[in-house]
Parts: sequence; C-alpha cells; structure tokens
Amino acid sequence: MINRIIQYLSKKYDLDTLENISKDDDKNILTSKQKMAYNFDDIIGSKYKSCDALYIDNETLTFIEFKNRTSICKNKNERKCLRCDIRLKALESLLAFGELLLNANVISNLCELSMIKKNLIVVYSYNKSKSSSYYNYRLKSKLEGNSYFIFNVDRYKGILYDNVISLPDNEFDDSDLV
Repeated sequence: MINRIIQYLSKKYDLDTLENISKDDDKNILTSKQKMAYNFDDIIGSKYKSCDALYIDNETLTFIEFKNRTSICKNKNERKCLRCDIRLKALESLLAFGELLLNANVISNLCELSMIKKNLIVVYSYNKSKSSSYYNYRLKSKLEGNSYFIFNVDRYKGILYDNVISLPDNEFDDSDLV
C-alpha cells in the first residue's frame, strides 16, 4: 500500500527538504533537517486545513505541523484557538489525504488508509515559547515524569494516529523521528 502511495505522489508532486517546508511567511525555519518530504499544503491546497509536511518511509506516513509563533499562548483565548487549529489540521489532513487517494484510485476505501501506520508530529519554536506559561507547564510535567502534549492532540493517539508527539524544534532536530 505504501508503495502505491509513494508511486502516485512521486508522479504528481515534488519532494522538498523539511528545512524548506518548515519556513514560515517571514522565512524563519524550524528545522535544519535535510530529510525529503512532501509539502502537504501544496498537495491538499486550500480546501482543507492541513499539516505542513508528509514524510513517508517504507511503512509509515508521518504528518508534520510546524508552529512558529511569537508566543504559544499569550492568553487563554489564543491558546484555545491555536489548539483548535492544530486539531483541525490533524483531522482534515487525514480526511483530505483519504479523499485524494480515493479519487486517484490509489485506495478503494478509507479502511485501507486506516491500516497504514500514521504518526503526527507538531514542532514548535523553543525560543519563542520558552517564556510562555504553556511551555513552563510542559517542562514541569516533563520533570515530574508526566507526558504532556502542548497542543492537546494526544486524544488522536491510537484512534487516528499510531503516535502523536509535540516537541520543540531543538528536540526535533536532535531526534530520529524522521
């Protein structure tokens, strides 16, 4: 199944580095990783909210959202809005990708897509978030040995995605997640 997806995408879309895909409108980057991935926003277009990147290996689809904000949460309303935006992207990325693959006859039903291992990674700016109350709460939780998902996307683990991870850009760059 993954091979059919790769074959379809490679005929229609170009790969780019995660570094380039992570650039925001001001040309700031969130990763220096040179791994190749698809710019998922380019694939899906503006009909749906979508993650920024789709990285594919031999057995896994990894959807990556890069968040480079001046502050992860200045106030409660902004935090709620940002979390909702990321959750919507997590949901609609799968919906839009399933629709794309169905329309291209790569899969015959959405159950086929559900059988493929899928990961969601949210990468945010460490430098821009370290003064926020959300970051401090995440750090406190980490020190206490608790798992804390900064954008509240952990609810999709085991349901839509096999693994869901949110982490700062410096940890992403040092990781072997992709």
